Amino acid sequence: LSHDREIINEAGRVIRNCDFLLIDGDHLRDAVEADWRTYSHLVKPGGIIAFHDTKKDIPRTLEVARFVKDLETGHITGTPMPIRHIHKSIFIGISYYIKN
Repeated sequence: LSHDREIINEAGRVIRNCDFLLIDGDHLRDAVEADWRTYSHLVKPGGIIAFHDTKKDIPRTLEVARFVKDLETGHITGTPMPIRHIHKSIFIGISYYIKN
């Protein structure tokens, strides 16, 4: 996903209540959180928000798992999130939750 203000504005104008959001961009923890904060509001209640590459944490390289763990334990929102994980390979995994 993009952090370009023009693209963010266009996405907010065009997309309303989508069913599914896949976050699979920059793999640094802060970038994943920025994507989540920027775009998760576009998903309707009952929709799915998913993250790619969530199985392994490699500092300064692959930190998606770290953000997902912070979200799952409540460190991001103050409320733990029931996140489901599909981890069938060494590195690649998908983790997701259903938005309330």
